[in-house]
Amino acid sequence: MLDDPAIRLDAIRGYASIENASAPKILLGRYSKMDEPMQRAIIETLASRKGYATALLNAIDTGNIDRKDIPAHVARSLDVLLGDQFIKVFGEVQDLSADRANLMAKYKAMCSPEAMEKANAKRGRAVFSKTCASCHLMYGEGGKIGPDLTGSNRANLDYILLNSVDPSYDVPDGYKMTLIQTVDGRLLNGVVAEEDARRVILKTVEQPQVVIAKDDIEARKISSKSMMPDGQLEQMKPQEMLDLIKYLRTTAQVEMAK
Repeated sequence: MLDDPAIRLDAIRGYASIENASAPKILLGRYSKMDEPMQRAIIETLASRKGYATALLNAIDTGNIDRKDIPAHVARSLDVLLGDQFIKVFGEVQDLSADRANLMAKYKAMCSPEAMEKANAKRGRAVFSKTCASCHLMYGEGGKIGPDLTGSNRANLDYILLNSVDPSYDVPDGYKMTLIQTVDGRLLNGVVAEEDARRVILKTVEQPQVVIAKDDIEARKISSKSMMPDGQLEQMKPQEMLDLIKYLRTTAQVEMAK
C-alpha cells in the first residue's frame, strides 16, 4: 500500500492505529525517498508508540533523520514516551516563556517599518502554509485545531509576536493540549473536540478527528501548554519571519508565491 500514492498517507497513519513490530524498519527504510508531507507523517506515526519511538530516536541519533525535522508537538510526545533517553539525544524541549520579554524586543526590532516595507506577503503566505496552516484557518484555508486567525487582532504587531513567541502564555481551555495514552500503548495529543460518557474525540495535527473509546484510555492529562509549539519564529530565517508577519497583517487574501 505504501507504493500507491493514492493511499500512501492512510497506509502510514495505519501503523499508528494498529501496532506492527515491522513498522519502524519499513517506514524508516522508505523515509529518504518520500516527499516532505510523507516524511512528516512517518515521523508523527513513529512518535505514537513507545516501540516505534525508540527506533525514531535512534534514527535521529545516527543522523538518518535531521533533528530540525522533528516538530515541537512530536518532540513533546517523544519526551512523554521516552523521558531521559529522549532528552539525552535531542536535548530539552524548548520552553521560551521565561525569556518572553527579550524575544519580544528582539523580533520587534527586526520588524522595523523599513524591513516590513520590503517584506513580501505572497512569500509569507507560503511560509504560513508550511508552518501554520496545519492547525490554523486563515481566509477559509487551513486546519481547525487552533483558533481561526482571520478575525483575530492581526494588525497589532505585539499581538502577533506574543502569540508566536509564547503561545502558551494565555491558552483558553478549549485549546489546551490533551495527552491520551491508550491501553494498547498508543499516545495521542490534541484538542478535545467532543466528549460524552462513552468516547472522546480529539482534533490532532495528523487527523481532524480521532475517536477514542473511554474504555480504551489508560491515562489522560491536560497540559497547560498550547498545541502551538514554542520557538516557531526561531526556526525561520529572518526574511521568512518578516514575510510571514507581513502576510498575517493583510486584510485580504493574496496569491501564494511559487
